[in-house]
Amino acid sequence: MIFKIHLCIFVLLLNGFLQVTKGAPSNVYLDPVKQGRDVILIVIPGAYIRGEAYRPLCEELQRQSSLRLHVALTTDYVANLPNPGEAVIAINNALAEFQRRGLDESTPLFLSGHSLGGAVIEQYIFENADKISGVLLWASYFSETKLEDIPVPLMHLSGSIDGQVTVTDMTREFEQLMELHTRDQEMVYRLPVVISENVNHAQFASGPMPLRVRREDIPAEIPSEEAYEKLAKVCSDFILVHTPNLNDAESKEQAKFDVKTAVAETNSFLQPIFEARGMEEKRKIRSYKYSEWLNTAQNLVANISDESQDRILTQSLMYDYEEDLSESVPSIVTDSSQRVVITARGILRPATGDKRSSREIAAKLKTQEVISTYLSAEFGSTVDCRAINENCLVIAMDLASKETVDRYKDRGRQMSFADDMEVLSIPEWDQTTLSYSETASTMTVRSSIYRSPMEPYISGESGVQYCNLLSPYRAIEWLYVLSLKPYNG
Repeated sequence: MIFKIHLCIFVLLLNGFLQVTKGAPSNVYLDPVKQGRDVILIVIPGAYIRGEAYRPLCEELQRQSSLRLHVALTTDYVANLPNPGEAVIAINNALAEFQRRGLDESTPLFLSGHSLGGAVIEQYIFENADKISGVLLWASYFSETKLEDIPVPLMHLSGSIDGQVTVTDMTREFEQLMELHTRDQEMVYRLPVVISENVNHAQFASGPMPLRVRREDIPAEIPSEEAYEKLAKVCSDFILVHTPNLNDAESKEQAKFDVKTAVAETNSFLQPIFEARGMEEKRKIRSYKYSEWLNTAQNLVANISDESQDRILTQSLMYDYEEDLSESVPSIVTDSSQRVVITARGILRPATGDKRSSREIAAKLKTQEVISTYLSAEFGSTVDCRAINENCLVIAMDLASKETVDRYKDRGRQMSFADDMEVLSIPEWDQTTLSYSETASTMTVRSSIYRSPMEPYISGESGVQYCNLLSPYRAIEWLYVLSLKPYNG
């Protein structure tokens, strides 16, 4: 993942360091291999990766492009760590060199940054938008900037098995693109978000990778040469679409079609992830939040026969604050149409570390025992919290693509489930969370469970089952990303 570092602080510290450090970044130049319209591409490397490592990808891009592509690979940053100040120096030096070689300010300029290299050029892009024809963010993104505020054409390009800038990281950018696309269909060409399948973080570059990449990236599945071909194709199309004054309308239209196709394929790829995330929590229009998965969990506990489903309504209420959940109880009533209405209660507990999915859904449910006093019907066997969580993984695997499930079964650390840990009081349950125990080959999930018997004279807390539930989003993130990353103990 891109370094979570505040760039302003980073720049201040670095500037002090630069004052006592001699030297400046340098550039490696790749001469064009085609005739045609001159175009410049300047590449900013990822953290602790030298610019020369991007030569194979850029040479493949030059081969695939119909343009006369001049490439500068910036390198020799202080501590081999790209930063905004030195990136500006490297870009300006490259532009001066290209001018010396006969290019002028009218030559279309494209910038590319890999991982941290993308983050450090954000300010430059905003300050020099009138000089830039387009930007390619390779496994990178601007953490605080909305897509609609970016002043130049920009493509996000990442791999489906990138262990640092993951597919779940890219969902934010893609959702913004889809929202913009509803207002302006040209946005799919101006701000495309593309995920290249079977490519990882390291395969934008070449050679030995830094420790952070080795520890976090998902192992490669295809040869690097194949990855370069896939990545270069998308980059070539994007650059062609945004090269001005191009006397080849047919090629530009084909490139636009190919960019649109790549975005459509990304949309299809991400749909299972969006669907699983949507099951965590949604908001009724101008009203409360609810959880489809909490509703499903309550139905699993009730396990009412199909013939009686129209006599019951299961709903849920999701809270924003722990104190609200602590003070709440699940409810069951009979409405005016004699339908039994069960309202489960819950809260999303946020992600930690490198994860995007919620850690858990803390859930308050009604037991089958108390439901049966409201409804004369056939009931199947009720379930504990473990069974609900097992069902969650099954649903995630049903949503995921066959390739993803096969990869998980073949290479991933398998998710298993331990028996629930029984607690004897509500205050004790309030302090529990869903347990994740990892080894080199497995992830074991364990919920706590609080159950109370049905007490006729005790309202609310009578006949309840409280669980720490696995989120479908966490389950699918495990399948697509987390189970495949190296185990570091």
